[in-house]
Amino acid sequence: MVSLLPSSLTVNEGTTLTLKAIVAAPAGVPLTYQWKKGATSLINGGVAPAQVISGATSSTLSITKATATETATYTCVVGLGALSKETGAFNVTVRLKPVMDNPGPLAWSVSETVTPQFTAQNSPTAFTFTNLPVGVTGSTATGKLSGKPNTPTSAT
Repeated sequence: MVSLLPSSLTVNEGTTLTLKAIVAAPAGVPLTYQWKKGATSLINGGVAPAQVISGATSSTLSITKATATETATYTCVVGLGALSKETGAFNVTVRLKPVMDNPGPLAWSVSETVTPQFTAQNSPTAFTFTNLPVGVTGSTATGKLSGKPNTPTSAT
């Protein structure tokens, strides 16, 4: 039996993607491995600090600094002498880093209600706010600010 663990995976951009082929074979049996991305056989290598592929011919494949180009279907051909078996499809998705849209300069007056909405590309899972004036809060889910500042301030 030849299978992959897990059968699908989502990783964040810039992290390491790791795939493992699981083979049921007697101990000590010499197996060969060749990982493929689509129909293309992968090879070990890369130049630091760029992406590096390792394990292209072993049971565990690692790709450091994953980018959107790693979103693909992967398989592994496992061989025993003249016999070989290709694993089922392994679907990989790379989630891109969120990129904030520029809100432009922000200026707030004391006791004036603020309602700017921050947005970002690539589907952020949460927003984080720092150095907001006292009296103003931000929704980590929506990116919307609300409230009334207690002191005059501005931000960019």
